[in-house]
This record gives sequence, C-alpha cells and structure tokens, in this order.
Amino acid sequence: MDEPVKKKYNIAFMALLLIMLSVFYIWLSVVYFSDYINKKDIIKVHIGQFFILSVPLLLYFASGSIMIFLNKEKFLKKHKFFKVLFYIFLSLAIFSFILLIIGPMYMDKKLISEGYIECPKASFRSSTVYVADTGLCKK
Repeated sequence: MDEPVKKKYNIAFMALLLIMLSVFYIWLSVVYFSDYINKKDIIKVHIGQFFILSVPLLLYFASGSIMIFLNKEKFLKKHKFFKVLFYIFLSLAIFSFILLIIGPMYMDKKLISEGYIECPKASFRSSTVYVADTGLCKK
C-alpha cells in the first residue's frame, strides 16, 4: 500500500475515533446527569461526565480530518471562519477542564447538603456513589 494512501486511512481512522469518543462523552454525561437531575436514590458522579464541553472541539478535529481525507485542506486554510470556530471550541474545552475541577466538588457539597450519603469507593478510579439511604450502598 502506498504511503499517501496509508496516511489517508490513518486520518479516516482518527476521525472515526474522535466521533466515537464524542458520542461516548455525550452518552456518559446524559446517563450520569439524568440521575442527578431526577434526584434518584442512587446517584453516581464520574469525572468523565464533565468532559461534555470538549465534545465540540473533538467534533471540530474530526471534521477537519474528514476534510483532509477528502483533499479539502486548502478550504480549511482559506476561510477565517474555521479559525474562529476553532478558538470558540478551544475555549469551551478549556472551560470543560475548569468544570472538571469544580464540578465534582460542587455536586459533592450539594448532594450531601440534600441528605445524600457518600458510599465508600471500591477503588480510586471508580465513580463516587451517593445514596439516599445507607442500605443502598451495597447495591
């Protein structure tokens, strides 16, 4: 296989991977935030749910990869709109990382003040589980 063809396939694979990662972050955020919004008896807080604001940047890179795959990279460089769009999405991603630090602390204080109890974690990487009753910690 030629080297340029391999590069094109790598770019297409990267675009597909970025789209799948974006879909995963959207799904993760919807699942975890829906429990919090609906005030269920068991609420899980996972660090990945706060990456939702970085999804536009991932989709921007995926669309840029698709443009390169289709040999339209000159189109990306010629129009200033894509540069402005990149900076907007980049600022959203930076805000997402700030939210990543502040979000779990806010949800922790809010849920504890509403009477939820924090269950002990199984490991450092596992999500934090808040329950309305201590008997639910074992579930």
